[in-house]
Amino acid sequence: TLNEDNDPAAGRAYLEKENFSVPMYQSSGNVPTEVFSGSLPTTVVLDKNGKVRLHHAGFANYASDKFVKQIAELINE
Repeated sequence: TLNEDNDPAAGRAYLEKENFSVPMYQSSGNVPTEVFSGSLPTTVVLDKNGKVRLHHAGFANYASDKFVKQIAELINE
């Protein structure tokens, strides 16, 4: 999770409130437009070589069969 807010504590509080057990990073500079175009939330999935394999602006259903299948396929590559 990349927090683009100026208040990292708010991002951590949100992750804790929602019981998400993912790391949170704070950007220290400009995030490339290939990854973030200004829309929040934005989901970017990279493969093991760092290539963008999924880019979605807006909310998403991460429990959907389609998303789970995409992640499983990437893991198995």
